[in-house]
Amino acid sequence: MKKMYGSRREQAQSLVELALSFMIMMFLLSGVVDIGRAVFILIELRDASQEGAVYASLYPGLSYETETINRVLASATNPINLQNEYDSGNLTVTIAPEEIGGVPHSRCVAFHASGSSYNAHGMTVTVTYTFPFTMPLIQTFLGTNSMPLRSTTTNTILYPPC
Repeated sequence: MKKMYGSRREQAQSLVELALSFMIMMFLLSGVVDIGRAVFILIELRDASQEGAVYASLYPGLSYETETINRVLASATNPINLQNEYDSGNLTVTIAPEEIGGVPHSRCVAFHASGSSYNAHGMTVTVTYTFPFTMPLIQTFLGTNSMPLRSTTTNTILYPPC
């Protein structure tokens, strides 16, 4: 004898509940995937800014800006190729001397690319990347398809010694 566990109406209700809960689970999963990608790329940006800050603090000479940017861009190629993103305009690298409380530190002298000197205590490297969302549901709820990720590192100028 065949047993019926519920009416056809109850079975249809279960199917609708499954469909609705499946959509919510997919939305949450897509958010987790994009957040995971963003965290992984942020770690890469942090490493790149640290690499640039170390190089700029060791060699704050006449060509520190170009060489530091080259070091930052060469520091990582996975999950994103920093050189390609820099060329396409999605990545910016800024390098600036760091003064102590706005007052120049008299023993630490570095040179700007223009040839003028400045008194600085450290070098700050900031790497900013425009992170594109891949999941369309997140774009719908946030109202944007990208998010800026930024990493800033400051190192004391090591040569000449301060």
